[in-house]
Formats: sequence, C-alpha cells, structure tokens
Amino acid sequence: MKPIRNWSRSTLMLVGLGAFMAFGLWNGCLGATSALDIQEDEAIWIAREEIDFIPELVEARFGRQGFASQPIWAVLFAVPSATEPDVFEHRVVVEVHASSGAVLKITQNPDPGS
Repeated sequence: MKPIRNWSRSTLMLVGLGAFMAFGLWNGCLGATSALDIQEDEAIWIAREEIDFIPELVEARFGRQGFASQPIWAVLFAVPSATEPDVFEHRVVVEVHASSGAVLKITQNPDPGS
C-alpha cells in the first residue's frame, strides 16, 4: 500500500468525503435515535412557565441546532387576533433543550417563516 502522501488527488478527495459523511451520519442520524430526556409534553410544560398569557394555539417542534447537533424543542404559544386574519395578539417561541430541559431562548413575535 502506498503512503498517504503518494495517493492521487481523487483518492484523497474520496477519503475526505467519506470521513465527512461518516461524521455527519454519527452526529445526525445516530444522534437522532438517542433517547430524549425531555419529551414533547414536558417541553411544553417547561416553556409554559416562561409566558404570561393563556395561549389558544400551542405547537411543539423537535429539531437539532448548532454544529454539535443539540436536540431542541421549539414551542410556539399564540393568541390569534379576533378581528384581523393572520394577525396575533401574542406570539412567543420558547426553545427548550431536549436533554437538560433548560430554556435556551425566548423569542417574542417571531417571523412566520422562522
């Protein structure tokens, strides 16, 4: 077998791509199958403690955030306007760490697309 410094450029690129994909698989797919300490209902309960209104709409979405692919629950609480369509009186997103239960971020009136 040739030493690494004598490998062709295409072989080096293929090995690098394979290592990159293996790292992504390890952090993405394998990390997604690990058991969560905080389930959806508990994340909603934790996030509910951070708001000061009674929501009419509650929605929780699970995702991963950051380079280390940390598990996050994003919990949306909203009260739609009674008079104007697509307008909210209150709208708050609370991000809860799915392993520790720590509140990471509270966003008032987030953009609809985010």
